[in-house]
Amino acid sequence: MRRNWFLDFDDTLASGPTTWGLRNALPKLIHDHALPFDEKSYHAAVLVAQARVARNEGLQPILDDLFESQGWPRTLQRTLLADIQNNYRATLFADTLPFLQRLANEEQLVFILSNNPTAPALAQQLGIGHYIKRYYTPQNSPGTKPKPHPSLWEYVLQTQPGVNIRNSVILGDDPWSDGILADQVGLPFWIIDRDNRYGDVRFARSAWRVKSLMDIPIHG
Repeated sequence: MRRNWFLDFDDTLASGPTTWGLRNALPKLIHDHALPFDEKSYHAAVLVAQARVARNEGLQPILDDLFESQGWPRTLQRTLLADIQNNYRATLFADTLPFLQRLANEEQLVFILSNNPTAPALAQQLGIGHYIKRYYTPQNSPGTKPKPHPSLWEYVLQTQPGVNIRNSVILGDDPWSDGILADQVGLPFWIIDRDNRYGDVRFARSAWRVKSLMDIPIHG
């Protein structure tokens, strides 16, 4: 059966500001300013911060609580944000292109289901636009709201004849937006967890977690 793959964009196919910040900006800040660091406390606090970002709670209070929980000076928030703003660039993950090529070889359809309004332009810039059948974002899908609100999926059903929950799957990096959306509408869900952040996160129903896109079976 040919499946329809609804893929998140940021931190699923290409590095987004969140992953870039966690992999680069925060470790640099900790090192350069000799900040106190407890691995267990840090990872727990980062997980809470990520969940709040997914709920669109606002960046400033999230940063305030993260820095306070780690005993870091709030004045360094500007340094962190400046580093991300000046140095972050979206780049494809190493497994993205082989995965998209594999889907194309099997004649499976790929859609982008993203809260990022720049996802269509970024996909073109990064050279993967020809793999994507259509992009769905709240900005180009009238009457919809950001994930995990189910309206984006409902819009897909209205505009893509033949697409249904029996022949479709959601793939993303975020258990709080992609995972909850999949759970609400009854879609199978694969979460890509390259940095092993979500081992302790539990879902309301079954989900499959992998460290590489190439570990995902594309049939069945």
